[in-house]
Amino acid sequence: MGAYTSGCAGDCEQCTACTRHGCGNLCLAQEKEQKAVMKTFTVNATAHDHDNVSPELQRYAVHGSDAPWQNACFGISNGEEVLFEEASHKGGSHEDEVLRSLPRQPRGTDQPNVGHRSNIHTLEEECRFNPGKLEKIRRLAQAYCDWRSVRGDGNCYYRTVIFGALEALMVNHDHQRLNQIMLSLRQVQYECVAEQKCHNQMLQIMRNWRCPDQIEQWVAQDATLDQALIRACRRLVRQFLMKRANEKSPSGLTYNQLVKALDSRYTCMEDFCRHIVDPLGRDAETLALDALPQQLGIGLRMWILDRRDEVNLVSLDTPRPQNEVDVHVLFKPGHYDLLYPGIRQ
Repeated sequence: MGAYTSGCAGDCEQCTACTRHGCGNLCLAQEKEQKAVMKTFTVNATAHDHDNVSPELQRYAVHGSDAPWQNACFGISNGEEVLFEEASHKGGSHEDEVLRSLPRQPRGTDQPNVGHRSNIHTLEEECRFNPGKLEKIRRLAQAYCDWRSVRGDGNCYYRTVIFGALEALMVNHDHQRLNQIMLSLRQVQYECVAEQKCHNQMLQIMRNWRCPDQIEQWVAQDATLDQALIRACRRLVRQFLMKRANEKSPSGLTYNQLVKALDSRYTCMEDFCRHIVDPLGRDAETLALDALPQQLGIGLRMWILDRRDEVNLVSLDTPRPQNEVDVHVLFKPGHYDLLYPGIRQ
């Protein structure tokens, strides 16, 4: 699905229909005599304030050289589908026209969804009148060199974790786990046609990411992609929790019993998901905090930075099976940001 017909330039009805319906295998012409190739895919062309509004689509072209790795069906390698691929680019670098087309501010918002990576000591400014909190930040600075602000809109936990996971795995060239995350996202399906269309579009864009800067620019500057990514993470959390609703938790209770024990307002796991997990803009709570990193297959360490002097600086881990941690999160009660381990020289 998605292959060009003989002599097709990529604009025939068969090809545009393939793109319009969210085909993952965006194909390129494969003639040997071809001197240049063109990848086409759709991105948002207009802003939308409501999540359920179907976005207008616009086709962008990204031109490349005639290098062998480009003259293939995009997303296919050795007969198997590859969603993230480590491409060796020996030719000259080409400008990413899609990134240059993005606005400076995200569509539908007045601030970036994720900020730029900054020196950890810049956190001291916001608590300069709280000596106890200032001391905790200086303790964090012994193990962390940088931090990144994340937009606070009730979705900040989901945004922090998924962005941190994609960025960390891309930096470490862990394409196997990137593929696993993409495969999980592909399992997400929506009954709402507009939501499914946005989800398919998000997957198409993500398949073209090849470096952390692209992840940052798209998540920071495209509100529609950001919302689709968060919605998908919430759906993954729901799937994780509902699948285990009748299983025993480490406490000895089933997860259905545990969710009622943690908060008597919820009668069962379905009730918890309907009120806490599903709605966009609803803060993550209790079981959802552990479910997302487990579903994504990442290790997470969360530092709790409380302004009160009597509350110590503590961390909570949701590690991978090998006790590895991929994403480091700073929790300032009511909000989440990203931390980056290392010592600044």
